[in-house]
Amino acid sequence: LTNKLDAFWSGWQLLNSDPSSLALRADLRDRAVALTNAFNRRAEQLQNSRADLDLTIKDRVEEINSIARQLAALNQEIPRVRALDNEPNDLLDERDRLLDRLSEISGQQAFDQENGENIVSIGGHALVVGTQTFELVTTPDAANENLLRIDWADGLPFTATTGELRGYLDARDQAITDQLDGLNQLAQVLNDKVNALHQIGYSMRDP
Repeated sequence: LTNKLDAFWSGWQLLNSDPSSLALRADLRDRAVALTNAFNRRAEQLQNSRADLDLTIKDRVEEINSIARQLAALNQEIPRVRALDNEPNDLLDERDRLLDRLSEISGQQAFDQENGENIVSIGGHALVVGTQTFELVTTPDAANENLLRIDWADGLPFTATTGELRGYLDARDQAITDQLDGLNQLAQVLNDKVNALHQIGYSMRDP
């Protein structure tokens, strides 16, 4: 986009040296078309990035739900093994691995119980209690171009305060939308200024 803007300004400078040149006028028009196409391509790239992030967010939500189910299964198996006077070291290691991954995705709080189970929550909402899971769901949000909104299955809103998921949501709904807004503003200002200058000018056919 920067290169196309530079070429656009250069086209005006060239035309200024010989305003009556039809070749330079045509060249400037071509540069303006190229700049317009560059604006459109950049906007399309940003929209595609939002869509890609939306898919990644869906994947991370599904991963959280998968981890929840695995932790619930471990909550059942670890007490069973201990009841047989065995130490379930491999199962405890697996639980630690799952909790570490959950921290990376969204943050979590885990509380050990005397019977060997864990209670796991995200943002103050229970994710796993005993063998019961409280999973997340994604639904298209009409207020956000039908991109996915994350809620708990019980209907309460989900808020990621840390981790990968927070980063993806911030990028999709803040960083990229800010870039799109800036791009649209730049295009509008450029359009308005060029049109305003044309309106106070005169053509080759004017007396």
